[in-house]
Amino acid sequence: MKDKNRKIYTLIFVILILSIFVLLTSLSSRKNAPNERTILDDVEKPQMSSFMILNADKSVYSIGETVYLYASAIDEGGNTLCNCDLEINILEPGNEGTNLSLVGEDISKSTACLEDGGKTNDPDYQSYFVPDKEGIYRIKIKDINSGLSSEKEIRVTNENKIDVGRYSTTRLNPSDDERYHMILKITPKENLRVKVTEYFPKSLSIVWKGEALINHDENSDLGKLVWEVDLKAGETKELIYDYRIPEAENQVYSLGKLVISETGNPTSIVFEEESFWDLVVGKRLDLSND
Repeated sequence: MKDKNRKIYTLIFVILILSIFVLLTSLSSRKNAPNERTILDDVEKPQMSSFMILNADKSVYSIGETVYLYASAIDEGGNTLCNCDLEINILEPGNEGTNLSLVGEDISKSTACLEDGGKTNDPDYQSYFVPDKEGIYRIKIKDINSGLSSEKEIRVTNENKIDVGRYSTTRLNPSDDERYHMILKITPKENLRVKVTEYFPKSLSIVWKGEALINHDENSDLGKLVWEVDLKAGETKELIYDYRIPEAENQVYSLGKLVISETGNPTSIVFEEESFWDLVVGKRLDLSND
C-alpha cells in the first residue's frame, strides 16, 4: 500500500514540475522588440493597428519663425492613407480653446504618397504656421474619415542660444535595400566645440553615418550616434545619417531626442530636444518586380 502511495505522489510531483516548465517557457517567449511603440499581439490571433503620426521640424522655435508640420497615416493592412480629410488644431499658450485651425488647402499632400507604399524621403502631408507669442503650443492633427489622430508639443522662446532642426520621412515601408535619410541642422549664436548625440532604437539599422561614431550600451534599448564638431556662430552645420528598418510592419519608431553637450564635459548640456521624430512603418515593400 505504501509503495502504491509513493508512486502516486511521485507521479503528481513530476506532472507539477512539467507544468511549471511549460508555463515559464511560454512567458519567456512573449517579449516585444526594444523601444518600439507597437501593439501587443495576441499569440493565437495577431491584430494589426492603424496609426497616424505628427512631427514638427524643430522642438524649440523663436517668435515669428515658421513651424513646419509633417504627418503620415496607415491602415490596419499597412497601406498608406493618401486621401485623409485632415484638420489641425493648435492651442496657443495660456488659452483653453482652439486658437488656430488648418484645413483643406492649408494642408498639402505629397505626390509621392502611394497607398500600396513606396520609398520616399518626403512626408505624406505638410502644413505650417507662424507663432506670435512665447510658451508651449499644443498641436493635434485628425483624419475626419478614419478618426485617427496624433499630437505634438513645441516650445517658442526668444532665449535660444542654438537652433536645432531635423528633416526625414514620416512614413517608411521596410525592405532589405531601401534606405532613408535623416538630416540634422544645427546653427549656434556663438562659436562652440560640442558633442552631438542622436539616440535611436537598436532594432533600427544605421547603414551610413558619415563621421559619426556608433555607441551601443548593452544595458539600454537605445543606440547612439555621436559627432564631435566645431560650430561657428551663425553657420548651419548639417549632420546626416541613413537608416533602414528591414522587418517591422505596422509600428511606430521614435528617433531622438538629440542632445548637445560641451566637448569634454558631458554634464554641461547646451541643448536637448523636447520631442521625438516619429516614423510610422507600413507594409513591407515587394521589390521583386522592380
